[in-house]
Amino acid sequence: MSRRFPRQPGPRPHSFTEHLTHRDIAILSRLAEHQILTTSQITRAFFDHPRIARRRLTILTRLEILDRFRFNLRAAGPEEYIYFLGLNGAAVRRPSVFGPDSRRHDTARSHRERVNNLLRSQRREHTLGANDFFTRLLADARASAGSRSLARWWSEQHATDAYGASGARIRPDGHGVWRAHGRSVGFWLEHDTGSEKHQQLLDKLPGYEAAARTGPVYPVLLWVPSIGRRDRLLVKLADYTRIPIAVAAHHPNPADPIWHLPGSGRAPLALHELPSDHGPIGATNPNRFDPNA
Repeated sequence: MSRRFPRQPGPRPHSFTEHLTHRDIAILSRLAEHQILTTSQITRAFFDHPRIARRRLTILTRLEILDRFRFNLRAAGPEEYIYFLGLNGAAVRRPSVFGPDSRRHDTARSHRERVNNLLRSQRREHTLGANDFFTRLLADARASAGSRSLARWWSEQHATDAYGASGARIRPDGHGVWRAHGRSVGFWLEHDTGSEKHQQLLDKLPGYEAAARTGPVYPVLLWVPSIGRRDRLLVKLADYTRIPIAVAAHHPNPADPIWHLPGSGRAPLALHELPSDHGPIGATNPNRFDPNA
């Protein structure tokens, strides 16, 4: 008979933290920031073998450190779930939705309400798609034996709070800094599912232009679902030069040379080759990434 871990009625930090590894804490930190990740996303970002990942995630679920919901997509395998912080996990790593200054803590009821709202959200699939982009970068970094790294991965909410308050009015689907070959390239991610008209995507660019006036000048990555949509956007953006834009169709590895710069006539670039400037040091750029850190 397989061992069953007892269900715990509420947060008891001292009763379960002894079970946590450094990898477990890293998983909790990502879920606190990004809310939801699938089995596949956690596996590629943190584990060498799917069976080991499933076994560990099941243990963490039984301890109510994680919670999960069956991922009902045709492409989902027999053990594919959406994972999120369990009640005990939320006691270890504060969910980012509470905000850094909030004194709020989850009760069993508030936790379940928050989870239900999350799973019913119309943006659930969009959030998973953006998180997929970043976990593929984490997988590439793990495979590189330290030569590449995802030095920053901020959620939509984190990036909006950090940069939107300056009047830039940006709301990227994620913000990251990718390090490779001696360069650190910051970027804003716009994960496109094809549901928006081209103009809706282009209408977001003035916000990034405003952010670039006093802060970082990062490329806006338009991550689109098809080559046809990519090519049509490249035509529409052919004369655009105010801030860097890079367009690519969905691909297994976003770090690869798949990024097209509109109007440049150049071959596709790898992520670390894109133009990027972390911006000035000073009060106008308080969240500046330090490439020397």
